[in-house]
Amino acid sequence: MQITYGKSGKSKFILISPKDKSLFLKQIKKIRPDVLIEG
Repeated sequence: MQITYGKSGKSKFILISPKDKSLFLKQIKKIRPDVLIEG
């Protein structure tokens, strides 16, 4: 899973591999409802 962050034009990314992808995404949306999830 790739997480991209930062401002447009200067964005960075990290690669992670959570054990429970759906739970991870659910928790991210709970903390930051404005986050964009693609794919």
